[in-house]
Amino acid sequence: MAWRILRDSAEAEDVTQEAFLRVFRAVSRYRPIAPFRTYLLQIVTRLCLDVRAKKRPDYLDELPEIAQEFSTPEEALERRERALPVRRAIARLSPRHRAAIALRHEENLSYEEIARVLHVSPKAVDSLLQRARQSLRKLLPGVTEA
Repeated sequence: MAWRILRDSAEAEDVTQEAFLRVFRAVSRYRPIAPFRTYLLQIVTRLCLDVRAKKRPDYLDELPEIAQEFSTPEEALERRERALPVRRAIARLSPRHRAAIALRHEENLSYEEIARVLHVSPKAVDSLLQRARQSLRKLLPGVTEA
């Protein structure tokens, strides 16, 4: 999740370590009103947004490949070529929109869970996702939603 928002491996590692330290330090105060996964994602997302707010956004970050299994090298190359424009477009979104997209489409969280992570209402999550998708449509002309 940290890498999806920050697009920088070193920063993502730092945020992940900080998130686990915060969880460890606060374990005695943790009250399971939400699943632990949501609690952890909330901490990671907040830390990532804080990091992004402190630094100038760089929309041309390197886009390292995430290892995946394919039956042939040709399939891997084809999938990479198809996904690259989408990944570049997502990287150009604001950190908050990137977080909403990642939480919904990569982490498969519900609107209510995303709302808890981002400290907004479920209606605000819907609005964030709509704006992010609108931006993606503008950045990816000719690509239709599946």
